[in-house]
Amino acid sequence: DDSQTNFLQIGCSSEKVTNPVLFLANLNATFIDLRSQLSNGSRNFATAQLATEFNPAYAMVQCRNYLSRFNCLECFDVARARLGECSSSDGAKVIYDGCFLRYASHDFFNQATLPGNSGICGNTTVSWGLVKEFDTSVNHLLSDIVAATPRIDGFFAASKREVVSGGITVYAIAQCAMSLSQTGCKDCLSVAHNHLRRCPPYAEGKAIDAGCFLRYSDMPFFDGNQTTDLTLFLREDQSRKISPLDLPRDDGKERDTSEVPSFDFDTVAVATNGFSNKLGEGGFGPVYKGKLPDGLEVAVKRLSRSSDQGLVEFKNELKLISKLQHRNLVRILGFCIDNDEKILLYELMPHKSLDAYLFDPTRRAELDWDKRFSMIDGIARGLLYLHRDSRLNIIHRDLKASNILLDEDMNPKISDFGIARIFCGTQALANTTKRVVGTYGYMSPEYAMEGKFSEKSDVFSFGVLLLEIVSSKKNNDSSLLKQFPNLLGYAWELWNQDRVWEFMDPSLAESYHPQELMRCIHLGLLCVQEHPADRPTMSTVVTMLGCDSTLPTPKQPAFTLGREVQSGDAYSDASSTNDVTITIVEGR
Repeated sequence: DDSQTNFLQIGCSSEKVTNPVLFLANLNATFIDLRSQLSNGSRNFATAQLATEFNPAYAMVQCRNYLSRFNCLECFDVARARLGECSSSDGAKVIYDGCFLRYASHDFFNQATLPGNSGICGNTTVSWGLVKEFDTSVNHLLSDIVAATPRIDGFFAASKREVVSGGITVYAIAQCAMSLSQTGCKDCLSVAHNHLRRCPPYAEGKAIDAGCFLRYSDMPFFDGNQTTDLTLFLREDQSRKISPLDLPRDDGKERDTSEVPSFDFDTVAVATNGFSNKLGEGGFGPVYKGKLPDGLEVAVKRLSRSSDQGLVEFKNELKLISKLQHRNLVRILGFCIDNDEKILLYELMPHKSLDAYLFDPTRRAELDWDKRFSMIDGIARGLLYLHRDSRLNIIHRDLKASNILLDEDMNPKISDFGIARIFCGTQALANTTKRVVGTYGYMSPEYAMEGKFSEKSDVFSFGVLLLEIVSSKKNNDSSLLKQFPNLLGYAWELWNQDRVWEFMDPSLAESYHPQELMRCIHLGLLCVQEHPADRPTMSTVVTMLGCDSTLPTPKQPAFTLGREVQSGDAYSDASSTNDVTITIVEGR
């Protein structure tokens, strides 16, 4: 559709890069990564970065959700070519009706607004007799879509409204970059809405900012069956009342009005049928399936009462974590506090957890190589966001197959990503702890033996998970234990004997890509090296997954042995909470 490549705006930074050749090479690598994500994924949004010490490059692309994958790629290609006008600049952004593409030498993924933006009004106006009604319809539609979009998964909404007596329909979309927080999306669209208030009676208006896009028109620019029912995100149901967290004030200023849905205990108890529909048991407490009065199905985590956090600390941590927004993180939908009860509500994933497929002799065949590689990449990006791209710098501490949930398109979403902070309080921010929370088999040796944890502890867990995804074997697979200490030992043995192909799940024989397979196993072995300093960061992992650069030679893995609780159905793999002195470890 040529209309989607209708050019709107380009901006080139006045700052120049210090080494144009190196920066351009890094930038081109991120563009290749972006296009690959758009081609292979199910979403019209992607970020990429090559964060080398000198001349780092960051890039982001987003297409309107109503575009097909073909049209999205077409818009991306046109945008990439147009950015050639800014070849020596250290940052640039180009916007079309159907997409935008931006790059910079710094991380801008969480940036919502920039000064200097304004609305773009059309050239024609509606007929004079309809001006008042048209103005009212546009502003009501924009007000609703701006209020609803930050509450919608994916930060996109399309809607339409008829002008009562004029035979005219107003069409509108709102979209935020998926890397923004809910608050960032809300702020950006609020500014965009203000920019468009001056446009009616012009028949069309568009507002562009760093993190969002808002458009209305009297002509359809998306299919009628692609509209969003905004009422689901606008109504304030008393049984599901949204209320701001009641945080203490330390000055006379107005309280932050960021909203987190709050549920009373009776509503949660009824939703879970008296906490009877149990999905599983984790290190922080049991998880139940629930159904709210409006029909929304949720996962309900009832935190153990042994949590050492007080009420104020719990609310503060929850408020911070609820602002985290990433396509590879499960969304927190709300909370409940009632005396000693501390409960979290999450979105319920239709395909449950990765382990339900990966370790099932029949269902593993549903995961072809492209799906698995996309999952590996998505998990890596979600973990990178937690470590570096969010303001909290969260260390997960319990990354495993049962904590990777799968949405309707089989996209991976990390769950329990902030519970270590909520559950363990200040211990989660320290470098050591006497309370080791996690799952044997996924724990790094320094964490299991000494209680020392860092980002590299999560990198180790990611490496174990990556090797499990490639092989469809658990780290403590009983078929391996007679010959090898665990899955890591098996991978290491095959690597050294140049028989790495035997490590692959046989069901991948018809779908795997040899270079990607080799690279993933190589990368997995780099992540599970014994010494934390030898392991790559998640930023490096993401880069290694997306390019063909030479990887360093891995050193022998840490063969940590221990009792890992057997997993059953999805959500059911239990975590272990142990004192360091009783951790079972065998040295090499």
